[in-house]
Amino acid sequence: MGANQDSKDSLDGQKIYKGRKVMKEYIKEYLVAMIMRGDYKAGDRLVETRLAQNLGVSQEAVREALRDLEWLGFLQTEAYGEARVRDLTLVDYQEIFPVRAVLEGLGARLAAPRLTDTDLEVLDSLVEEMIRFSQAGDQRSMGERNYTFHLRIMEASGNQTLIRTWSMFQFSYWITAASIKLQSKLEQMARRHISILEILKTRDPEAAERAISEHVLGLLEELSNNSEK
Repeated sequence: MGANQDSKDSLDGQKIYKGRKVMKEYIKEYLVAMIMRGDYKAGDRLVETRLAQNLGVSQEAVREALRDLEWLGFLQTEAYGEARVRDLTLVDYQEIFPVRAVLEGLGARLAAPRLTDTDLEVLDSLVEEMIRFSQAGDQRSMGERNYTFHLRIMEASGNQTLIRTWSMFQFSYWITAASIKLQSKLEQMARRHISILEILKTRDPEAAERAISEHVLGLLEELSNNSEK
């Protein structure tokens, strides 16, 4: 990275690393956004010491974030432990999103009869916030509510093995990646959750499973159409 990139890291770091999130998660969120927006391109090397200095964080936190992002598929480690940005393609989404559709479909099936009125009120508020933030063009806040919406459903399933498995894949970062790629369709993405919520309110397990699965695979279709343009 050149001097301009160093400056960008420093400025963005000042804005991003506030709040109660674990530092590693902030670093991962920041790097995924930089990759998806093209600030870091395929093949670019990410240097632990430089990132730590520019972002004002510990080198250990950067190292952990890079390790996680390699496992998730955003980076690859080459000779001498160098971390480089992978060339992400539609194939990555085609591998990830069907897995997500199966896990979340099962989660919705199990959650549907267990959802309380409070759960549904929270989901309703999340949808409203998604729409509001998408209209404002706030991809980051919209993405956070999007992830929380799906997390709430998974938690309501009550199946701890399923929840742990789903959490292991850290789909939130791929939700962020998809949101950035489909930035022009943010409001449409947000509004697609309205129909999911209406089906969840019926507490029909089969319908809930189908709705979530179709929702996730529909997003994959949007990504596929976008990549063909």
